[in-house]
Amino acid sequence: KDMMINEWKVITPQPKDPVVYVKLVHQKSRPIYMDYQDAKHRVIRKVYYYDYTELGGVAFPRTFTEILYQQADSVITKTEYSNFRMNEDAQSSYFDFKIPENAKLLTQ
Repeated sequence: KDMMINEWKVITPQPKDPVVYVKLVHQKSRPIYMDYQDAKHRVIRKVYYYDYTELGGVAFPRTFTEILYQQADSVITKTEYSNFRMNEDAQSSYFDFKIPENAKLLTQ
């Protein structure tokens, strides 16, 4: 009733990337779940988004849990964000980074 499911298929699969299908589930316009599937529709990764906060008028998930399926096992990772700072409240020395004058552009 309050969920929308979007599914995508990779048009040109890449030999080194097993992901062929992606599913994204929204609840009341907020992403809550995403999965990645291989060519046989086996789920190889799941991500759950939750604990939303408002940032500049936009809902943002503070926490997400990711499950990576590997052979007969899986790896579960939980990531939590906090202490958000936006606009003038965001201060960091990284913002003042300058490219060194002797830097060289590398091309492939």
